[in-house]
Amino acid sequence: MFIPIGFFSLSPAVAIFVVPMMLIYFPIIGGFDRDSCIKPLREEYRKSNDLGRTLDVIGPLDELISLVKYAETNTHNVVLPELIDAEHHKISLKNAKNPVLSKVDAAYVGNDFAIDEGKLVLITGPNSGGKTAFCKTVTQIQLLAQIGSYVTADSATLTVADKIFYHSMFKFFHPIAIKLLPSPSRTIL
Repeated sequence: MFIPIGFFSLSPAVAIFVVPMMLIYFPIIGGFDRDSCIKPLREEYRKSNDLGRTLDVIGPLDELISLVKYAETNTHNVVLPELIDAEHHKISLKNAKNPVLSKVDAAYVGNDFAIDEGKLVLITGPNSGGKTAFCKTVTQIQLLAQIGSYVTADSATLTVADKIFYHSMFKFFHPIAIKLLPSPSRTIL
């Protein structure tokens, strides 16, 4: 609670009598509210079929609104990715930016990435060179594309993956690979 200086003087009598009373009063009233109001309402709502149906309708709407809000508030270019059908996984990203890091850093530099016929990509580079951020960018864009969201890129074309795996091994040793397996298992590793 914010009280401006000089508005309320804390005399020793207040400190001696009021503070201990508050320490006793709030837990008792808080427990009373919890037991007499919150728990019975929770049980009542748990039994309500109407509330369940309402939440089933509101949930997907909330998801869609969140995706639109993400696209509107993003300061970088966002595009609705094109999902294609192919024999094995294909992905083409132009100026792709990490969806999380690019919101924090306006100067975040995007990367181009494409796999047409290859099935394995080996990412190498110096320590703190952005290998982890790049791999996370590709996996996050793949995931966002598959749920129907806009992605932070100038253009994005990819196939649907049935599994997405990302593993960064140790803190100081980062061998990272994105493995693309042929159909029927369209998996990003």
